Amino acid sequence: MQIDHDPRELPRKAIKFVAIATTIVCLSLAIPVVFGVSWVVNQFPKEGILPVSTLVMGVCAGFFIGRWDALRGQRTPGNDG
Repeated sequence: MQIDHDPRELPRKAIKFVAIATTIVCLSLAIPVVFGVSWVVNQFPKEGILPVSTLVMGVCAGFFIGRWDALRGQRTPGNDG
């Protein structure tokens, strides 16, 4: 009898089980969070949402631009392909 897979790797059935379990957990957490955030945002006055959302997007963009710049600084010289 020949083994078809590397014994150090997880079988496909285990990977599929973990993927389905992860999907179920993510959906069971994401749905209440989305409704909760929606409820909280609806409690704010409409004039206050624009500055707060702009601030949040600016902070997120600044974070990712900073990470991109930090990653660019750690490249090996000569490998800037």
